[in-house]
Amino acid sequence: MTDINIFKLDGKPITKLIEVVSKGIGTLYKPTAIRKKADAEAYRIGILEKAKSKAKAERKEIELEIFERAENRLLHRELLRQQNIEEVIQIAGDQLNQEESVSDDPVDDDWIARFFNIVQDISDKDVRNLWGRILSGEVKKPNSYSFRTMDTLRNISPLEAKLFMKFSKFVLIEGKNAFVFNTNKEGNFAHGGKTLLDEYEIPYSDLLILEDAGLIVANDVQLTINATDNSTAFVYGDYAVVFEAPEKSPPISTECICLTRAGYELVNLTEQSLVLEYLNQVAEMVKEKGMKVFYSEIDGFSESGVVINESEAIELPFYSEESSTETET
Repeated sequence: MTDINIFKLDGKPITKLIEVVSKGIGTLYKPTAIRKKADAEAYRIGILEKAKSKAKAERKEIELEIFERAENRLLHRELLRQQNIEEVIQIAGDQLNQEESVSDDPVDDDWIARFFNIVQDISDKDVRNLWGRILSGEVKKPNSYSFRTMDTLRNISPLEAKLFMKFSKFVLIEGKNAFVFNTNKEGNFAHGGKTLLDEYEIPYSDLLILEDAGLIVANDVQLTINATDNSTAFVYGDYAVVFEAPEKSPPISTECICLTRAGYELVNLTEQSLVLEYLNQVAEMVKEKGMKVFYSEIDGFSESGVVINESEAIELPFYSEESSTETET
């Protein structure tokens, strides 16, 4: 079983995590919690042993075998479940160790109960990593992840999770909307040309898998980009992508793939890297429609949106030796 309590316990984020976990497992989360669980398991095994002894005394061999198989099955299942829970808590703790503070709002009791009921049966490493990030995110800011999102992730296979992580490299976010540009410079994808996602080896068949998983809407929809105060900024990992248009210029429309609410909430858990070539292709597309595109590291957020240092913004398309590769954020 995984060791616990390797977190720094002197910070508010970890203190709140321990409170949430304690509600989820039904006892104070500390080393003695393992002992309490072990005592409970010993009591359960003791009951089985008495039943076995009784069956043996009465020479009920078939019943004895059933008791033994039940004992082994229950013990094996519960040990695996506890290990899954410990791994998820560890991931959440690692995330919260990097935070200085969290919201004072409590995490909903029903949310906690549903969360731990689900994660006890999550054994895939990649999917479990997402659950750990969900727990840390909910501790940091309650109501960040809906029941629907948890139910969606609960039914995602490891293959679907890997496809979504690959897809998430191209997701841009504006407010509560998340999408991926999915056309090309000539706009001829409907006539046999490749879409942007085709070029990055994400075919339509993969999009159908992600749609079936409840993460995206596979059919292209029209995205309209309006020039608000001459610029509109989108979040792309640690970067802002700014679309700038001349005064009084009309909005532009282009094809994109939209994420569902669950997809939007989950994409924030993935680690995005800057794919400069992708942004260059988007910039070439909108440049023909009268818009300029810039990208810059994000300095912060305000009530009005993303904050960037305009003097450091780089106009796209920008080609360099790294343009055809991914630049880590």
